Parts: sequence; C-alpha cells; structure tokens
Amino acid sequence: MRYTKQFKDKIIALYQEGKSTNYLQDKFVVNSSSICNWLREEYIFIRDKKPDTKVTLTCTFCKEKYKVQAHKKDTSKYCSKKCRDKSNTGNNNPRYKGKITLICKQCHKPFEVLPYMKDHEFCNRKCATDYSKGKRLKDPIFIKCKQCGKKKEIEGWRKGAAKFCNHKCYGIWVRGKNAPLWRGGINRESYTYEFSNSLKYKIRERDKFTCQLCDKTERKLKRKLSVHHIDYNKKNNDPENLISLCSCDHSKTNFNRNYFQNKFTRMRKACLKGKELTVRNI
Repeated sequence: MRYTKQFKDKIIALYQEGKSTNYLQDKFVVNSSSICNWLREEYIFIRDKKPDTKVTLTCTFCKEKYKVQAHKKDTSKYCSKKCRDKSNTGNNNPRYKGKITLICKQCHKPFEVLPYMKDHEFCNRKCATDYSKGKRLKDPIFIKCKQCGKKKEIEGWRKGAAKFCNHKCYGIWVRGKNAPLWRGGINRESYTYEFSNSLKYKIRERDKFTCQLCDKTERKLKRKLSVHHIDYNKKNNDPENLISLCSCDHSKTNFNRNYFQNKFTRMRKACLKGKELTVRNI
C-alpha cells in the first residue's frame, strides 16, 4: 500500500509531539517498521520503546557496582554467578556444618573430611592399597643392619625377613665366607689332559647316552650329556668316578655335595655287581 506525502508528514509530526510508534500503529493502522523507515529518511532520532528502568546496586562480595532491573533490586545481592558461588563456600555456606577428624587405619595419622564422608577409613589411596596388600602398620619396627650396624625402620610385613638397610650393604656382606657357594677360598681348578673328549664319549657310551638321574637320552635332549666327577676331584679321572648327567641335573650337584656323592657312589657299586639300579631304588 502506498502512502501520500501528506500522510507521512502527519505521522512524523505526531511522533515529534511525543506519540509512540505503538500509538500511531493502532490509530492509523500502519506497520511500525514503516513508521521507523519514514523517520530515518528524515534523520529523526527514534526513541526506545521501553525506558531504562535499571537501578545500580553494590555486590555484597566484591563490593563493585552493577545494574539490574528495578523489579530485582530487593533480591539481587551479587554482580555475577562467580561471586555468588565464592560467597557460599566454606563457612559462608548456610548448610556447612564443619569438618570432622578421623584416624587413618594404615598410617594412624589424623585427617579431616566432610560429615558425609565419616565412613572413610584411609587418608589417601596409597594407604588403602597398602592395607589391602597386607602391609599393615601397628608400631614402628627397627632392625639393625648386619653390615653397617645402623638402625632402620621397616614395615611390619617385612619383620623377620629384612636384615640389611639397603642392597649395597647386602652386596658387601654376601662376599667371601658369607657367600652360599664358599669353598674355603680355593681357586677354580682346571681339568687335566686325561679328561679328554674321547674319555667323555666312553663314559656316555657306557651309560647308554642316558642321564643317570632323569633317564633322558641325548636324542631326546638334542645335545650331549655332561660328565660329572663323583668325588668332585677334577684330577681323579677314574671311569668309576665319572657319571653321565644332563645339564639340568649337573647344575643341581653344586649343592648338597655329600648327598649326591653318596648317591652316585652307590649307583656305581651296584652297576659293578651287575644290578641295574634306578633312581627310585636309591
């Protein structure tokens, strides 16, 4: 719909007199957007539809001034949500009832928690893990190091097993006479020329290429058997002092020497008498 210039001028004059766009829209049945366009064409300032009804208040937390709508002036206390959250934490919270003190079940140290956490038994996750693994502490336990003589506090679960303050002291103490394989300080003896490959082959052939402890053959092991000195004397190469063993059983003979020496001696005596003596019969 096209409007005449006289009509537009009449609308502009009424607006300048103080009439609002809503009033002109209802009275002359004209769209408010059209009225605003006519006013812009004449470079006339368009008033806000709603007056500024904001009031200035002071934040109770940060003490800074801020503006709110007039209907919120009695209820608004904070300038932002951040200030509101900070003011309601800790002792300022109306629901805050304080913390309670508990004793850790593992380290026996006091720690504070909120009332709803009153069933907690440990001060941190490490204490809970140690307690579940059996590392329970009651009273502090001290040991005296065998090497340096210093006292060191240990956990209760290590009582009876711990004898040194660290690995360095253990490494120094286990040398020499304290070593489990100590043999009186003798050097490692070398084999004589009589202990040759041909002699070893004859001993293995005599024993039918079978280990005299576990009855495993060289074909099954896919390697040659070892020849062991029964009396542990490397210079005694008498065939009756030699016996065929697999590498696994040969390593066992380094311990309990008296036991294995007596056992192999009885086995060789039985073989000389023509009896087949097995491991179970010894």
